Amino acid sequence: MKKIIWASIVVVTSLCVNVSAQIIQGYVRNKWAQPIPNASLQFTSLSSGKTFTARTDANGFYQLNLPFFEKESENRSFLVFDVFPNPFSRETNFIVYALRSVRATVSIINRNGQIVRILYNAPLSEGYNYITWDGLDEKGAEMPEGMYIMQITSGKTTVAKKVLRLTNAPSSGTVAGNLDPEVLLETVVATYQVTVEAPGYKKYQNPKFIPQGKSTHHWVLFKEDTLPFRTVDHYLAIRKADNTYEPIFINGICLGISTPGTNPGNLAATKEEYRRWLTLIWEAGFNSIRTYTLHYPRFYEVLDEFNREHFERPLWLMQGVWLDEELSSPNLYESSALFDSAIAEVLDCMHGNRVIGERQGRAFGTYNLDVSDWIMGYIIGREVYPDEIIYTDSLMLHQNPNLTFYNGKFFSIDSASPSEVWWARRLDFFMDYQKSRYNKSVPLSQSSWPTLDPLTHPSEPPYPISSEDWTQVDLSKLKVVAPNGGYFASYHAYPYYPDFINDDSLYRTFSDSYGPNSYLGYLTTLKNYYGKKPLLLGEYGVPSSWGNAHYAHSGMHHGGHTEKQQGIYNIRLIKNIHQTRCAGGYLFALMDEWFKTMWYTNPIGSTYARRSLWWNVVSAEENFGFISFQTDTPNFKIWPELSVNCWIDKAKFSYDPAFFYIQLKLKRDINSNDSIWVAIDTYDRFLGESTAKNGFKLDSRSEFLLNINTTRPLLYITESYDTYGIYHGYSEPTQKYRSTITDGEPWNVVRYTNGWKEYIDIDSVGVLNFYLYSNPLDTPTSKDAVFFKNKEILVRIPWTYLNVVDPSNQEVLDDDRGTKERETRITDGFQVQIFDNWKLCSRSTEKRMLWPRWDKAWPYNERLKESYFILKNSYPNLDLKPF
Repeated sequence: MKKIIWASIVVVTSLCVNVSAQIIQGYVRNKWAQPIPNASLQFTSLSSGKTFTARTDANGFYQLNLPFFEKESENRSFLVFDVFPNPFSRETNFIVYALRSVRATVSIINRNGQIVRILYNAPLSEGYNYITWDGLDEKGAEMPEGMYIMQITSGKTTVAKKVLRLTNAPSSGTVAGNLDPEVLLETVVATYQVTVEAPGYKKYQNPKFIPQGKSTHHWVLFKEDTLPFRTVDHYLAIRKADNTYEPIFINGICLGISTPGTNPGNLAATKEEYRRWLTLIWEAGFNSIRTYTLHYPRFYEVLDEFNREHFERPLWLMQGVWLDEELSSPNLYESSALFDSAIAEVLDCMHGNRVIGERQGRAFGTYNLDVSDWIMGYIIGREVYPDEIIYTDSLMLHQNPNLTFYNGKFFSIDSASPSEVWWARRLDFFMDYQKSRYNKSVPLSQSSWPTLDPLTHPSEPPYPISSEDWTQVDLSKLKVVAPNGGYFASYHAYPYYPDFINDDSLYRTFSDSYGPNSYLGYLTTLKNYYGKKPLLLGEYGVPSSWGNAHYAHSGMHHGGHTEKQQGIYNIRLIKNIHQTRCAGGYLFALMDEWFKTMWYTNPIGSTYARRSLWWNVVSAEENFGFISFQTDTPNFKIWPELSVNCWIDKAKFSYDPAFFYIQLKLKRDINSNDSIWVAIDTYDRFLGESTAKNGFKLDSRSEFLLNINTTRPLLYITESYDTYGIYHGYSEPTQKYRSTITDGEPWNVVRYTNGWKEYIDIDSVGVLNFYLYSNPLDTPTSKDAVFFKNKEILVRIPWTYLNVVDPSNQEVLDDDRGTKERETRITDGFQVQIFDNWKLCSRSTEKRMLWPRWDKAWPYNERLKESYFILKNSYPNLDLKPF
């Protein structure tokens, strides 16, 4: 669904339906899903102070009549929120909150009062209903610009909202920060404080409960337990009803939530989005979620709500405490006070005991709901860089040569480096704060990665050629002094990085049922080093990007995978994690995140401020999720149609936040002897190459040349504009990184480098994937650039392949290699010429095609990738139980 700005609310009064009060019922259970009889429940209205009570029967069941509205006169059947975006060009949304299931009809009416489209004619579901209009009429024809009415009718009640359709309406972004539809819902419905109590259990208090029109609500009570989870030989374990501990293999997922148009500090998700995402995670078969930092209170409220409703199989939380990267000094000791303060803040928030004032870039609010019982452990910190460790160790040893041990209240360490001592102190502070303030302890770790592992890697070049095996942090020496949840090692370990995972001869001897697997060798060796200490993969996974930033011995590369391959490889990885007796792993990640950057695409990428406004399908780091974000179908009417008038009939063009599109209509089927050439001039008609690869003279000098055929479609770039080797600094002198005037100079297939000077690897992205509809053995993939279907060809080219630095800003690469800066230029639009290998066709667009810039993310839909369904269908068949 789309992110919605809830600008206003219309209250609809039903004349015939009494929904002022509803029956609320459910069960009160403990964490082992056992019923709790004779538990008392109290619902106190936050506005009137009126209290409603109930008690559970022998089966833990309760029931009571609870008003949904404060006053009997306020009987309502549904609530209508405003239309968004408005004005719109592609899609707009009508949002209805139904207090009960009632039949409704949603219509689009033009300015003449004619109904041009019935969008919806069915019962509304209880809760939120999202109804989208794509600007088309009942027959699928595009409606002209102008004012329209979106109208909902249910029984005798009708509500209408005006909406303006413009062909080039300004892009509408997403709502950020702490605005949530439930904030508006609270203004019109009753809100309660809920207290649930039973002898022998902790009192449960929910300070702000909204029934939401649902009739069933379950509650979970926990025993007073100082050690609900602990580490037990290789695994984290949960206390059972008989006070023994049962090991858990963690099959978790990392909860990144940076939707298009947002950055991590926004934490912009609404309650409704959290509910949907947790449901997807749960239905896929995951048992835990990991957060890196503190979220807004609404996330923890939804987590508690979700786990109460799924008490037989809850989603356990692995909560993080972030260590700032923007530190004043690389000396870790100078960040101690700030980091300890962050630890205390997170612990207080998890126990419902902190109010944080408004601040920029971080979550804030009133944390008054105790969710600590849903937390199985904490991972604090981040991937610390080798230079930070080297700097800290050298400086602190110089100041204090005896800084090699620490004897704390809960942890101690000997024969340690100052950095290891620093981590031991932070872990000890964490455990002491939690134990002294809240009389509780759960397993604890700090984030690490292979770059700092305690192993020696003979294949890795020494510093300064490489810093990947330069230093280490070894907390296997950490000892438990006083009873607590224990320590477990946590690594972000992927199958393609660093190089030693692929190159060490020992690791390369390993294989699994899929084939050679040096990653399995690395995990086996690392786990053997830690012995019985639990080793958890805090991150693992492969992305479904078009570009491949790093090759892997196992074939599980840093990108270059289809969504299907992504799913298969992620199943392979969790199998590897399980068979090496690791404690489990957290798949990275829930969703694609457009804000992310990486070295592979950085030299021709947009600035941080604008990166989240468009989708770079080439970048591996943007495409790790199993949720993708798609805008509506490209509009091929925004630019004039090009009549080629030969066996190639017509050409149309379009764009979206990810691709530039070319649609060709043919008068006959393309055959194996045909080649269609498309010359693309991306900026400045006076720059570029004048001659195509086949010797054909171009109408307009161009930077790119696309060869469409049914055996090997290729995308070429002029030698001058070629960026091959740009990141590593070993491009040829003839590569200017800008378009120049050339006549008969070479055309190169678009390629990227994903290795170092000494280890050059080539990613030939210009060799385009294609789908041939007439081939019964062919199936479309998420990486296909060319689609052949009957007498139609659709081409989609990622912006990055065309050296478009930032499509949202109309910005293309136009560099001066003589400066340190990377120069760009605002394009004057694309000009395209189409011709064939028979030289029977040749036609160019008359005008340059320039798309409007946008400053906010386009409205989008969430789409589950093919990889999600592979995971969901595979997990039940995997025996992911602790050994």
